[in-house]
Amino acid sequence: MAAAQKEKDTFDCGTIRANRKGLPAGMKTGKQLQRSDYDYRVSDDGLLFCKWMDNKTVTIASNYHGTAPTSIKRT
Repeated sequence: MAAAQKEKDTFDCGTIRANRKGLPAGMKTGKQLQRSDYDYRVSDDGLLFCKWMDNKTVTIASNYHGTAPTSIKRT
């Protein structure tokens, strides 16, 4: 699905619920992450799933963004 969207120049990025079906297996849970830790997976069709800990766990899915930069600086 993500590859088809890129071919049509349709790019998406947004937050998703951590309990949503279809998240890649093996991603760390909120209890396994400490502040400013992150975990990501890229699906076979190029969809990026990224989860990081701020005050609470934040999970995003994107077919637009890549994995760089891999450092998080909170201001």
